Amino acid sequence: MVSSGLPQLLGYMGSVNLARMEAGKRKVGCFGVITDADQFDFVTLNENRQYSVITYRWKAGQKQQIWDSLNWIVAAAAGQSPQGSNDMEE
Repeated sequence: MVSSGLPQLLGYMGSVNLARMEAGKRKVGCFGVITDADQFDFVTLNENRQYSVITYRWKAGQKQQIWDSLNWIVAAAAGQSPQGSNDMEE
């Protein structure tokens, strides 16, 4: 059951939330996903440490919603991450 992993995911997300708060970040909310390859639970933890869950099911024809949600999370994370160097060390 996918939801059995929710407490562990929330623990990880709470750690990220706390680290962002301690670093003085403006946006401390974070996102997570739990899946068994059919059920996808998208979890949001906000600044007040309140969470919400949206569930989609692959076999129920919700593939586009799943892909859209995954793409949105990756784009949001990329926008918050510091830009790395294009130089490679040899």
